[in-house]
Parts: sequence; C-alpha cells; structure tokens
Amino acid sequence: MKQIYRYLITQIWNERRSNIALLLELFIIACIMFVIVDAAWCLHLLYSEPMGTDISHCYQIQTKWFSKGSPSYDASYDDETLKYETRMNLLGMMQNDEDVEYAAYSMSCAPYNLSAMLSGYAIDSTFISARVMVVQPDFVHVFRLQSQSGMTAQQMADALEKNEVLISSNLMEGDSARHLVGRMLTDYSGLLRVAGLVQPIKRIEREGLDNECSKEYIFLLERGGIENGWLDFSVRVKAGRERQFEERIRRQIRDRQLRVGNLFISGITRFETLREEAVARDRQTLQLPMMIGGFLLFNVFLGLLGTFWFRTQQRFPEIGLQKAMGATPGDVALRLMCEAVLLLSIAFLPSVLIDYNLAVKGVTQLYNGLTFEGGRFFINLGLTYLILLLIIIAGIWFPTRQAARTNPIDVLRNE
Repeated sequence: MKQIYRYLITQIWNERRSNIALLLELFIIACIMFVIVDAAWCLHLLYSEPMGTDISHCYQIQTKWFSKGSPSYDASYDDETLKYETRMNLLGMMQNDEDVEYAAYSMSCAPYNLSAMLSGYAIDSTFISARVMVVQPDFVHVFRLQSQSGMTAQQMADALEKNEVLISSNLMEGDSARHLVGRMLTDYSGLLRVAGLVQPIKRIEREGLDNECSKEYIFLLERGGIENGWLDFSVRVKAGRERQFEERIRRQIRDRQLRVGNLFISGITRFETLREEAVARDRQTLQLPMMIGGFLLFNVFLGLLGTFWFRTQQRFPEIGLQKAMGATPGDVALRLMCEAVLLLSIAFLPSVLIDYNLAVKGVTQLYNGLTFEGGRFFINLGLTYLILLLIIIAGIWFPTRQAARTNPIDVLRNE
C-alpha cells in the first residue's frame, strides 16, 4: 500500500498542471460543504435536545365563560367574586375524573405555549434574567418534570407547595446553578428559597437551551394568579384510557355538561397535536434555507460526480493497459480511489484553516451561543470529508465498472 501511495504522489506531482484546477475545485467545495454540514448538524442537535417535559397522555383543556347575553348564562352566579372558587371547582372536577391521573393550572408556561414571562432575579450581587414559570404543584406530575438535584417528583411538588422555587440546571454557566440550592434569591415577589434543580424546559423543539426561555425558575401559582391570570389548564390521563376519555369529554362538551357556574370546558387538544402543529410551522420556516442548502448540495454532488466520472473515462486506455498487464477490476478501482483520496486530502487540509476562520468569525451556525466549539468543529470536518469522499467514490466506481467490462484489446486498438 505504501508503494501505491508513493507512486500516486509522484504521478499527481507529474500531472500537477492538470490537477491544479481539480484541487482548487475540491478546496472551494470543501469550504462550502462545511458550512452546509455545520448548519445541518446544529439543527440536528437542536431537535435532539430534551424538552424537559413528558407530554404523552397529556391534554390541554380550553375553558370559557358564558357571557351575560348568552341563554346559558346563570345570572345568580357572581363571576367576579367567585372566580377563584369557580376555577378551583372545575379543576377539582377534572382531578376527580376516573380517567385523569393529574390536573393543574399554570400561567403561560405549558409546553408549546409561546407566551413567556421574563423577569430578573438577584443572588448576592449577581442579576440574571430568566423565564418565570408560575404553576400549581401538580404541574410537576402532569408533565413529569425531572430533578437534577436528587429530588423525587413529590418532593418537588411539596417544595412548590411551601412557596419554595425550583430553578433549571442551565440557569447559570457551568455547574454554578447547583450551588444555588438552599440559598435565597430575590425577585419581584421578594425572597424565595431555592429548593432544587430541574432539567431545562423548552417550549418548542427549535428553541435552544441557550435561549432565555429555556432558563427558568418555577414557583407557586397562588390565589391571585388563579383569579386574574391567563391560565393554561393541563391534564394527564391514565395510560390506556385516552380514547375513552377523549370521546366522553367531547360528548360532554357538546352537551354543555362540564361547567361550574358560568365557566365551562369548551374543548380539549392532545399535546401531541400541538407538537405536530409546532413542528409543521418549523418546517415552513426552515423550508427556504433547507431548499437552498439542498440545491447547493445537489450541485456539489453533480459537479464532483461529473468531474471524476469524466476523469475516469479519460483513463480508459490506461485502465485497458493495466488489465492487459494482469490487473483485476478491483486493482484498477483501488488505484483510482486511492488517487482520489490523496487529491481530496491535499485539497482538504488548507480548507480546514478557512473553515476554522469561518467558525471563529461567526459565519457558521450559532448554537449554544457559539459558532465554534472544538467537538462540533471536528465532527463536522469529518462529516464533510466523508460526504465528499462518498461522492467522489460514486464518480469513480460506476465508470470503472464500465471500463472493467471492456476488453482491453478493444480499448488499446481504438487508441
């Protein structure tokens, strides 16, 4: 093998005038391909990040109030005075449903709700902005939040009940958030004790964990918020009971049976459906950049494939001579592929320097607040090299097979 590469290096040097254009083409394509691969890799990482919530068997419950002009309006019911009691009674109705495992209110922070309450808090002299998640304790059970400080789900719910807060583990850089457990933080509501850490919670898949809305602290939804807030009403249904629950609730909604005073349940939506709608919107948003990236990739594929296909066909006489001297089709293919690997490697090495500068200067995709990370950089270099190599091999393999079937005497006679 060493002798083959030594011979090929000598041949590439001797043919340097004809190879320089090919090397320049490979160099430019390698730089462009790295940017495309890096963007695709970051998108893959973004959608692979954990959401921090489990939405299986979960439903969003929509509620409305009968207006005073409605025939169903109960004039004897004082909506303003009894708003808290009404909402809590409706919650209790769902909690006591035979098919419901848990139910809870939250304020603009259920999964796939794009509303967000951003606020600041202070610990000592450090001020940090984050999303505020105001929830009832059972929110922990409904969406099965995961602790990263050794707490059980019930312990997290109990902490919220005691008006302590939970913070996400990515709230501060490195391992700093872990050191906040047990300490007091100050926000607009006063002093609050940090009870523990939870896994970072994303609202939607395309939202990175570096986003402020994926850095949160969670505290108790109190009476005032239930009376006056814009609430999310979420339930977790017992496993295997979803279909009968959904059919029965929809029937009761149609017959206006699910009401307390002038508050009634107007609809239910599976959280999986909300996810599908969010992902569909993401696809529409990403459609144009993905089409551009795909178009560039397709052109790169055709360009390299055509270049090496044409280059291999030009060598039919050389291949015929090799076969006449006893070379097998495998030997011919191996020699041409080794030459392609060498050419690609020679062109790829200087492209690494350009790719590094593109990443450092912020031309590549932003992920986790950075355009350059060591592991990501080398992974994408490897993927870029592999993709180019596979395209080149395809451009060599097919014409080489065609040449291998040709009688070497006929090839040499035609020359």
